[in-house]
Amino acid sequence: MTTARGDGAVRRLVEEHAGRYDRWYETEPGRVLFEAELRALRRVAADLPGPRLEVGVGTGRFAEPLAIDVGVDLAYAGLWLYRQRTLGLTPPAGRRLPVHLLQADGARLPFGSATIGSVFLIVSICFAAEPRGLVVEAARVVRPGGAVLAAFIDRESPWGRWYREKGESGHLFYEHARFLTATEVRAWLEAAGLRVHRAASTLLQPPGDAPRPETPVEGLVPGAGFVCMVAGR
Repeated sequence: MTTARGDGAVRRLVEEHAGRYDRWYETEPGRVLFEAELRALRRVAADLPGPRLEVGVGTGRFAEPLAIDVGVDLAYAGLWLYRQRTLGLTPPAGRRLPVHLLQADGARLPFGSATIGSVFLIVSICFAAEPRGLVVEAARVVRPGGAVLAAFIDRESPWGRWYREKGESGHLFYEHARFLTATEVRAWLEAAGLRVHRAASTLLQPPGDAPRPETPVEGLVPGAGFVCMVAGR
């Protein structure tokens, strides 16, 4: 969830509450929403080149199913929790994580320019102090023929309004979120020298406590709560 230097409040939040954040995925609504979002991500990410980097990998929920090679996050607690959940407290000798983890600043990635095949920004841009900076840095490390995948809760959707209301009511996590629109994310990607060539949308159902399984739709659908955009060089 945390991504960049200056996001001190979000980093502290994850360091203190990574377990609570991660347990949400095991709840009934968490499982259903996660699967809906994962289907949308897979729809647009199937043929993206490697190596694949996720910025703001958090507790690693999306990393393995999306075949992420390297995950970075500024908060250590999420990385440790992912390692513990995957390997256990005392992993067998020689067993390694399927995703290489680095505690690093998403706005100052420890990679050379044009060295990464694909960069995934999955909701992390909604919790960054400077989300546009993450897009610029992602574009820097992507090589020719590569892509940046940005996935986020659309601010103008019913889900965006619902989450904003939760944040305004003091929700532990959503009060730190800054939800974005597809228009501004597309503008940031294009300003960074990338062209959006594919998108998928999901969470077209109204928000609530009992979400239903949902199949993603190709393209940017007005009112969709979760949007994925792929932009390449």
